[in-house]
Amino acid sequence: MISVVVIDDNKPTADRIVNTVPWGTMGCEVVAVRYDGLQGKQAIAQYLPELIITDIRMPNLSGLETIELMRTLIPNSKVIFISAYDEFEYAYRAIKLNAHDYLIKPFSQTDLLKAIRKAVLELNGEKADSQQAAAGENQTVVQRILEYFDHHIGETLTMEELAKLFGLSASHLGRMIQQETGKRFMELTTQMRMDKAGALLCNSDYRVSEIGEMVGYKSYLAFYKVFCKTKGISPTEYAKRMQAGDAPREEEKP
Repeated sequence: MISVVVIDDNKPTADRIVNTVPWGTMGCEVVAVRYDGLQGKQAIAQYLPELIITDIRMPNLSGLETIELMRTLIPNSKVIFISAYDEFEYAYRAIKLNAHDYLIKPFSQTDLLKAIRKAVLELNGEKADSQQAAAGENQTVVQRILEYFDHHIGETLTMEELAKLFGLSASHLGRMIQQETGKRFMELTTQMRMDKAGALLCNSDYRVSEIGEMVGYKSYLAFYKVFCKTKGISPTEYAKRMQAGDAPREEEKP
């Protein structure tokens, strides 16, 4: 839900905005309504709303001064100014503050709804862009981490160690990996180790025990058990079948 703060020293106007707009159907929620600029500033600091509808001239602190003070806290919020004064100076300052819209009292319900819908549309679009960008960034980070792991596959790297190397918490890294690959960290790294082992078995002259060490298993027995469980057959049998062009099928795995 998009959070909304309404500020106007004219109580009937503020209440009209709060009570006549179908906020819920527009995906919004009014988290505060205030009747002077100072209280409005406090509400903005408390709730950090995504949409602010504020009068320009109010007791204690004007709407313009309020937004000037709060822009550092909520630079991406949308602001709809309302005013009984159709003066160039106010409109100019509102534009300089990146006002989303500027309504002159008495404004119609149609104009009010149009301004709000436009703001909501832009906010939702920016959220979608931000989420898409974050998803792309997560994908890139996961790729970099998996490439690093692949280059150090013979080492006993833990998720905690990898997370620390990339400036992440282990829990966050685990969530990112599962989100991007559909697998948990241990599942994915085991698969990578076994795929690497399978390639080495088919394309090198290393002994099975040596290959186990090369993919991070100091114990031959541990490597053998994991390989059999993952591939469904022993490392030696796997190499024979692959070299003969008879790759083990998934249904042969236990």
